[in-house]
Amino acid sequence: MANLGIFNINTYGQWATLADITELTFTEGEKYLLQVNKGGIIQMCEKGEEPDTNEGFTFMGTQLDTIPYEVGSTDLYIKNLTENTTLNIAIKE
Repeated sequence: MANLGIFNINTYGQWATLADITELTFTEGEKYLLQVNKGGIIQMCEKGEEPDTNEGFTFMGTQLDTIPYEVGSTDLYIKNLTENTTLNIAIKE
């Protein structure tokens, strides 16, 4: 598993693409593992356009939880619901 880094997620409660926040290029078909820092809460939604306010899946950070993500043809949108949220991203091998 190749770690790509730990990224600050601070969207001020607004949706933004994961690629824009991290400045990473995600490859379609590639598999990644996302891990929210302990105590952090984020919401994610995969869509071609910016999601509605109440859409998405909510993830609370614990030390052991990872979120699998396989890149599709649409962007992954994300927003933080707690301050000082960080997200660890790794390539799943």
